[in-house]
Amino acid sequence: MTIVSIDTNKVLANAAKSGRISRKPSHDFNLHTMPWAIQPFVIAPVLPGETMTNALLQARTVSDPVKSPLMGWWNEFYLFYVKLRDLEERDHLTNMILTPGYDTSPLNYTGESDFGGWDTNTGHHGYGGPRINYPRMCLKRVVDEYFRDEGDNPPWLDKFDTRPGLPPATIQTREYWHQSAKLHSSIPNVAKDRLPGEELLLASEDIPAGFEAHWQQWQHMRALELTTVTFEDWLAQFGVRTPKAQDIEESHRPELIRYIRDWSYPTNHIDPTTGEPSSALSWSTAERADKDRFFKEPGFLFGVQVTRPKIYLGKQYAAAVSMLNDSYSWLPAVLDADPYTSLKRFAGDKGPLGYPGGNGPSEDYWVDVRDLFLYGDSMFNFRHDSEPDADQTGRINMLALPDAGLKKRYATDAQAKALFKYADKFRIRTDGVINFNILGRQRDHT
Repeated sequence: MTIVSIDTNKVLANAAKSGRISRKPSHDFNLHTMPWAIQPFVIAPVLPGETMTNALLQARTVSDPVKSPLMGWWNEFYLFYVKLRDLEERDHLTNMILTPGYDTSPLNYTGESDFGGWDTNTGHHGYGGPRINYPRMCLKRVVDEYFRDEGDNPPWLDKFDTRPGLPPATIQTREYWHQSAKLHSSIPNVAKDRLPGEELLLASEDIPAGFEAHWQQWQHMRALELTTVTFEDWLAQFGVRTPKAQDIEESHRPELIRYIRDWSYPTNHIDPTTGEPSSALSWSTAERADKDRFFKEPGFLFGVQVTRPKIYLGKQYAAAVSMLNDSYSWLPAVLDADPYTSLKRFAGDKGPLGYPGGNGPSEDYWVDVRDLFLYGDSMFNFRHDSEPDADQTGRINMLALPDAGLKKRYATDAQAKALFKYADKFRIRTDGVINFNILGRQRDHT
C-alpha cells in the first residue's frame, strides 16, 4: 500500500485560488514629514484566500532647503503584510469578526491633535470622532518588531514634538564601533575586577566543594566548543529538519514583503522669491513587487516611509584605533572562546569618547573593541567645535552624539530640524501612488 502525503496548506491555497478575479485598488498619498520619522503612506485591507500578484509604487520626494550641499540622504519605503492577529488588539478583532454585533467600543481611539483632527501618533487622518485606528495599531507593531531592538530606548510612542508627531527610526541602518558602548553603572554583576560577561565563569574560590572535577570537565568541553545536543540536532545530522517549538508558536510578527532604499545627493536651487541659492534633495521612486503573496488571514498591506540623512557623530574626540594599545585589543586567536576579553573600560574623560571638562560620558564606560573590526569608524580633518572651522558645522550633518548617557541611536526633534537651512522650513514632502493587483472573490456589485 502506498501512503500519499498531503500538504493541507497547499490544498487550501489552491482551492482558494479557483474562480478568483482580479481587483486593482490604487492608494494615493501626499506626505509632509521629517528626517527619521516613521511615516505611514498606505493601509490597504486584504481578505483570506487572496493573493497579491503585483504592486507598483511611484513617488516623488523633495526636501526643504538643507544646510549641507554635499552630504547625501536615503529615502526608504517599507511594505508589510500585517494580519489582524498580529495586532495587540487581536482578541477584540477576532471576536469582532466572529461575533455579529460585538461591542468594538474598547477599540475606539479618540486622540486628536490641535492640527484640525490630525492624529499625531500616525500622521494620518484624524476626523470622524471615536474610531478604530488601524494605522496606529499597525504602526505600533511595525515599529516594535522592525525599528526597535529588545530593551531599546525610546519606546515606540516617544515621538518627534513637531507635526507629524511620529516615532523616530535610528539615525542610521548601519552600526558603529561604539554600538555596544555602555556606562559602567549599567553593566550588571561586574565585581572582583572582572570583565562584563566574565562573571558567568566561576572563579576558583567560588567553585562549590566536590564540584571541581565537573567544573574542569565543563571548561574542557567549552574550549572544544562542545555543547549539549538536542534530539532535533541529532536528526539534523541526517539531513532531517523538524520544526522547533519556538517556530511552531505564533509570533504575531508582521511580514516585510518589500523594502526600497534610494540614495540621493543635494542639488542646487534658486529661491524664486529671493534669488538666493540653496541646496535640496529629491528622489523619484518607481519600484515593483512581482512575487505572489498569498494571504491566509485578514489584515492589511501597510507601508511606511523613512528618510535618513548621512550623519557624523560629533561626540567622538579621537580615532577608535587609539583603543588598540595592548595585546588583548588585537584579539588574539587563543581567546576566541572568551569574547568578553575584547571589552575595555575607559574613564569618562579618556578614550575615543572622552573629553576633558565633562563633555564626554558622565562616568566610566565600556567599549567592545571587536566592534571596530566589524563596523568601522569615521574621519574628518577639522575641528567642528572651534575656529577657524566652526562654520563647517553647517556644511556637514553632525549630531551631538553620543550624549553623556551614551545614547546614540536616535535624533531629537531639534537635531532633525537643525539639518535644514531655514528654521521654519524642515519638511520632507512626498506625493505618490501605490497600485495593487490582487486575486480574490470581490467584484463591484453597485
